[in-house]
Amino acid sequence: MPDYSERGRARAAEYCRHCEQPMVPWTRDEVPDGYRMHYAANFCTECRSAYREYREQNPNNSRELRKTAERRAQGAEAAESSEDNISINQLTLFG
Repeated sequence: MPDYSERGRARAAEYCRHCEQPMVPWTRDEVPDGYRMHYAANFCTECRSAYREYREQNPNNSRELRKTAERRAQGAEAAESSEDNISINQLTLFG
């Protein structure tokens, strides 16, 4: 579990990167009028196609990804070397 005591957690932007509408964090509750729900990488739920285009144009921008392919591979190697830790193996395969 990451320690956020010094840096604090990353926060979503207040406005959508594409349509510049004000956003609220993702919720199952009702969204106030004039606001949109946050989707990913500072895009709102209404701009999902713009987000897909952004990801296609910036495939190496892993700053906003939770886990890069390199980190996944490192986790798999660590899990293979650990014989008695089955939970790591399962998380690596399905996480």
